[in-house]
Amino acid sequence: MDLISLSLITGGVILAKEGSSYLLNRLNITAYRWNKTMANLKLDFKIIKNKQIKNGVELTVKCPAGKSYKDLEKHIDSLESSLRGIVTIEDIRFTDLIKIEVINEELKNYDFIPVKSPNNLIFIGKNFSEKNFFIDIEKDPHILIGGMTGTGKTFLLSSILTNLIYNNSNTIDLYISQIIKGEIGQFSNCKSVKFVGNTLEEVSIMLEKVAKKVDERCRKFNSQGYKNLSHYNKNNKNKLKRIYFVIEEISFFIAKESDNEEIKQLKNKCWTNILTIVKAGRAAGVHFLSVTQRSTVANIDSEVKSQMCCITLRQRSKRDSENIIEDSGAVKLKERECLIFGSQGLDMVKVPSMDENYEILQKYVKEIIVPNKPHKPQQKIKKLEVEEVKFTHTPIDLDKNKVIFLEAATEKETKNERKESKRNERKGRVKC
Repeated sequence: MDLISLSLITGGVILAKEGSSYLLNRLNITAYRWNKTMANLKLDFKIIKNKQIKNGVELTVKCPAGKSYKDLEKHIDSLESSLRGIVTIEDIRFTDLIKIEVINEELKNYDFIPVKSPNNLIFIGKNFSEKNFFIDIEKDPHILIGGMTGTGKTFLLSSILTNLIYNNSNTIDLYISQIIKGEIGQFSNCKSVKFVGNTLEEVSIMLEKVAKKVDERCRKFNSQGYKNLSHYNKNNKNKLKRIYFVIEEISFFIAKESDNEEIKQLKNKCWTNILTIVKAGRAAGVHFLSVTQRSTVANIDSEVKSQMCCITLRQRSKRDSENIIEDSGAVKLKERECLIFGSQGLDMVKVPSMDENYEILQKYVKEIIVPNKPHKPQQKIKKLEVEEVKFTHTPIDLDKNKVIFLEAATEKETKNERKESKRNERKGRVKC
């Protein structure tokens, strides 16, 4: 054995010993801090075992008689302060044991890379155990993203859309509303994008069109005994696409006193259709992806918010945090960290990084428009023609998740007229 090989082996042994020593020390320190905290709180949750996990330590503690994991949850702020990390508490069912995760190492920033997922799983980022985190849209049918200005709401929405398009461009339809800022217009050329609405009137018609699809699908599924879109697609060769309606600021569609009468009517019409989609969209496979600057009773109807999985990046105040996720923790969030409040409870996730020009995203979805950089050209016009699909309807019986529409005109009739016109043109006759 040469001298270099010997030195490498020796160095490896030394590093292994140092690593073991470090791990043992971290586990011991965490156990010491836990026991000290229990003494201060006059609680008797004893550690049964502890082990290292990515970015922290996992404790298994025994619950004393007459106590439950809720008695620990009351003191979560004290636990996080004393253990110097992010603490999650999970009850181990059918036992007297509780699992405690203490994340006390930062999850490093990471660039966006697509993660394989079906069209019902929304990729958000990585949790602090470095596992990919998804929202199942069949359990949490709509998503609301909040946070202070400049915290990365639009970046998060863009990474969500890119992952959806990259994995499922042939099985989803996207409708994009960008009346206010137009910050998601870079997706307008993508194959999955059906329409982009840039005015209140255009978005009103888009919402009406999608609400009509919800009604049609609900009728179809109910009459044929299907529970939802996934159930239907599993049993039919002709698959229906999952629909995502993207709104950059959902509170914009709540009418204000300062709006003129025409604007009020359009906004009220939009909000009626938003309610329709929110209430009946889960089964129909139609979902909202929405952003809001502030989530309050005044700008987000509680009936709508209750149907949404809420994500927040850093918030300015505890009140703002509580308004969106019913927890004050968002004021403590650092860059690219978010809290998610949905069917899984409260989760903390770090979202991926990207450049402001979205060049990282265009590496994976070529149609994304990037400043001063070639992109795959638009294959068809995506702007909604008002005259083509204009119809009116009145929703009835919303509370029973049944939506019945009284139509003044239908797309079917319009299509038949176009077909008839083309046939006449081929025969050399023009229909007047």
